[in-house]
Amino acid sequence: MIYKAEQKVIKISGVDSQKYLQGQITCDLNSFAIGDHSLFAHCDHKGKVNTLARIVKIADDEFWVLVANEIAEQAVNNFKKYAIFSKVTFEQTEKNIYYTKNDFLENKENIVTLQRKDGVVIYISDNLVKNEENITACQNFYKAKDIINGYPCFNQKLVGEEIPQSFNLQDLEQGISFKKGCYLGQEVVARAKFRGLHKKALFGLVAENIDSDFLLENLSIGGQLNLQLEQGVKQTGMITDFCVYNNNLYVQAILHKDIDLQSKFIVHNNILSIINKE
Repeated sequence: MIYKAEQKVIKISGVDSQKYLQGQITCDLNSFAIGDHSLFAHCDHKGKVNTLARIVKIADDEFWVLVANEIAEQAVNNFKKYAIFSKVTFEQTEKNIYYTKNDFLENKENIVTLQRKDGVVIYISDNLVKNEENITACQNFYKAKDIINGYPCFNQKLVGEEIPQSFNLQDLEQGISFKKGCYLGQEVVARAKFRGLHKKALFGLVAENIDSDFLLENLSIGGQLNLQLEQGVKQTGMITDFCVYNNNLYVQAILHKDIDLQSKFIVHNNILSIINKE
């Protein structure tokens, strides 16, 4: 199953590219070898996430950022803000990004291959790798896989809303380094960790065998969930994304980090349960 992602590749290059990015994003690029990649956040000065994406080191003076189409231009503009005195350039490329369940290509000339810990393979190419199958089914398959495995979904409605820890970035790959030097929002991110101030985390939820009349319009990114109480419901959390795959509803949401993992949530007569990966 192969899916052409709705993502852009931003090429960041120049002799100062690593030094500049090191002072901008949450992961420690000084520890990267060529070919290394990780999720990261680019925050504002208040520590709120403006971009959550994947970065790969292509060369000592070149990095690629894989980012959702809808925030790509905004991401470039945010990267450029403080670059006036640095020898670094930013370019939105026309490269294609594909997600697949296995590394099936034998000829990888001019193709960059990345592998996630959950087995998903990412191909980046100037050309078409393979014709897509059912686009909607493929998209929902990989979105469901992200939700199940805890990979944060990030889009325009989430820009500037939360700090990186709300997306569990400290537990994902090299998402946050607490040992590197300063970067945008670093004081807020560090304070949240070392003083235990932050009380939110990212969760995946699932409702199996949902009603045949269920409409996705019943949910909205940025909206809340209805937590089932002994009597009635309570609105809580923030939805970051959702999809339906194989008649199951998958929802990703930011909730209180100490929420009871047995909690149930109601969506249009369907019961969502927290996916417990442990």
